[in-house]
Amino acid sequence: MFQATSSAASPPSPTSAQGRGVWFWRVSGAQDCSAATIVGNASLEKQTIANFNKWGMTTIYGSYAFQGEGGQAAVRAWNRKLAARGIASYLLIANTEYLFPDHWLKAREDLMANFVEFNRASQPAERFAGVAFDIEPHIFTGSPQHSSWKHADGQERRRDVDEFLVFLQKTRNLLNQSGERNARIEISLATWYSKLNGKIGWNDGSDRDQWFKRLAQICDRVSIMDFEAGSTNVILDRYREESGLLDGKSRIALRANLGMEWKSVPEFWTALQTIERQAGQRIDIQDYALLCASWGDR
Repeated sequence: MFQATSSAASPPSPTSAQGRGVWFWRVSGAQDCSAATIVGNASLEKQTIANFNKWGMTTIYGSYAFQGEGGQAAVRAWNRKLAARGIASYLLIANTEYLFPDHWLKAREDLMANFVEFNRASQPAERFAGVAFDIEPHIFTGSPQHSSWKHADGQERRRDVDEFLVFLQKTRNLLNQSGERNARIEISLATWYSKLNGKIGWNDGSDRDQWFKRLAQICDRVSIMDFEAGSTNVILDRYREESGLLDGKSRIALRANLGMEWKSVPEFWTALQTIERQAGQRIDIQDYALLCASWGDR
């Protein structure tokens, strides 16, 4: 675990206009901290947005239930409240099967219904600024049509990450063709993807570098997930390697997982502040439910 050098009594706030990002999941073990519980509940929405502001968050990656009576209206009202406090709202999509070509039609329906058509029917302040994908090839557990990452060899994994690029390019094309040319695309990526002679069968350094270059051309930002590192130096070293491959379009993502990476909430915030200062930018946090349940001031 990170060894804190000081005790943070409260979370540090950013000093720049570009603040932190945070994942805001619909399903969570901490019920009062789940998007499913918060969105549509006026008092919980007010407290949550106050926490976002207090903790310096200006980008929210949210997963929402659009179905049912009032589902889209509740999300529009939520986005409007976020916009009023200077917070950008992104639609979060996390179906890992979407990276495979035979699931593109389903992915397209999802994007059209919950992003493109949602935005078309919304006022400017109610719209999503972009779409965030937490689609990670390495967590795919398998299907009748596709092998799991765990049981795939290096070359099969190499093909999987190429399929991910194809999916992202299709998404970019769909948004451009649907009047959403200014919509941003952000993704999550494990920090070890850049390693040669690792889990992915890169042909050589040039092959890897070209893959990252293509990724940077498609995406507006990549959250480099550096979980379970236990050291700010390790986190920064890993990040700098991949950041250099992404033309500066990346930022560090940390997990607020107490009892594993961090011994206490103050330790997490102290590590976060150290990393932000040395990296020269704010970070993304995984996730709001972990953070608010642990902080204990709701």
